[in-house]
Amino acid sequence: MIKYNTDFSKYCIKQHNSNTFDPNYKYLPQISANIGDNFGRIVPHDLFTSFANGLYETMNSRGQKWQEFALVDTTTDKVTASARFLIKKTDSTDCSNVVVSWVNTNKEYQKQGLMGFLLSQCIRKFEDPDGFQFDNGLSDDSGVAQFVKSELTTSDNFWTLYSAVKDYYTRFGFRSFKGGLKIIISPAIPLPTDLATDPTKFELKPNESFLTSKQAEHKLTDKTYLTKLLSTRKPTQKSTSLTTPSLNVFMITNDLSRLTHYNHPNPDNFGFSIKDTKDAETGRTNETFVIISSFVSGDKTLLARIYTSVDDLEKLNKHLERILQFAQWRNENYLVYLPYVKENLKHTSLMFSANDIFVDSESGKIKADDVVDWFKGKGWTHQPDEDQMLPMMKKFGKDGVDEDWEWVYNGLWCFD
Repeated sequence: MIKYNTDFSKYCIKQHNSNTFDPNYKYLPQISANIGDNFGRIVPHDLFTSFANGLYETMNSRGQKWQEFALVDTTTDKVTASARFLIKKTDSTDCSNVVVSWVNTNKEYQKQGLMGFLLSQCIRKFEDPDGFQFDNGLSDDSGVAQFVKSELTTSDNFWTLYSAVKDYYTRFGFRSFKGGLKIIISPAIPLPTDLATDPTKFELKPNESFLTSKQAEHKLTDKTYLTKLLSTRKPTQKSTSLTTPSLNVFMITNDLSRLTHYNHPNPDNFGFSIKDTKDAETGRTNETFVIISSFVSGDKTLLARIYTSVDDLEKLNKHLERILQFAQWRNENYLVYLPYVKENLKHTSLMFSANDIFVDSESGKIKADDVVDWFKGKGWTHQPDEDQMLPMMKKFGKDGVDEDWEWVYNGLWCFD
């Protein structure tokens, strides 16, 4: 492990959580500003800070329990680093997933080991809330034990995160799952210089429809579209609950707000659905749909969910062709309304994770790999997870995970 000559005694840990949240919390502006500095990329700082602030309200309104820690320099009262832990439901009654997210260090304080110090302290506190005390007596851990004991009531728990710094988190006991996401990304798509205002560029057919933000949220969370996955999951396949994708929902809401702010003529369009006629024998209406949101940094469009229940490969390929046409049209028609995109980008890309492909083929003939292969046939490529978001997991109270544990169903936005 790297040794630092940092005097950690002058840094204290401050904390707040979903049970004590105050929008006027003293360190909130600094935390949000640091998140914007680290993750905002092309998005204007004030806009990304507003996004970061709004996420607290969205989490609380949906019952998402979270605990946030900030490491404060006592000589300047500056937030030097922060991290957020989210207690996520799983589909097991005795198991919870604590997600480590929004890990960031103030750029003035990087390369001093401060994040390593903060995470090692906070992980130990969560795993041993009564027994472990923060090293610095000035730190505030008074509410952490109470929060953990009241909100993390399951007995068999695990940690997950997505690492943008390769294997950095192995020092805290996390094990990487390379290939666990299987990110598929399109060739670069040139952005037009003028607003694409012609709605006839993508004309709906009789069995097709656009999805509003509310309809997209319904399809993301309704068990109708998750039944087969939920029924076939094995106990060793650890993931967050598929019915609580709060960040995916928030991203759609945030996109709607931005598009409305920048006067898009039809901002509430977040997906595309193709329905077949009802099968007379089974009474089943097969459907393929895609749900879309922007990537946080603003330079990519994310296919947040691709779902299909069709059983015929030829029909699936036709549906995917229409989905791709829709995604390309929407990408062009919506991103160009965001001035910071036009100012900073000449090209953009579409992307999805193979873990966000949900196949509900009744016969079992259609697999998620069929969808991936079709997109690869169109020139899309597999981007290694470790280049951007490496999935990692750790069991509570030990390094690594049990040998038979698998990383599945944790899609690109399950870290919300």
